[in-house]
Amino acid sequence: MITVYDNAMSTTRMLHTIGHSNHDIGAFVGLLMAQQIETVIDVRSWPASRRLPHFNRALLHDAI
Repeated sequence: MITVYDNAMSTTRMLHTIGHSNHDIGAFVGLLMAQQIETVIDVRSWPASRRLPHFNRALLHDAI
């Protein structure tokens, strides 16, 4: 987790980072929900996984 301070707006924003590891999609979504994550940004250069296809862009989008 990274805390971002925005002095221009006098607010504090939280930036969380997470890797999918080898979780199934239910466990991954559970981690997001437990931290009340509302927005997910996928920054992978190749948004797909041969080993864990439920983390491919379209399937991940549908799951969350």
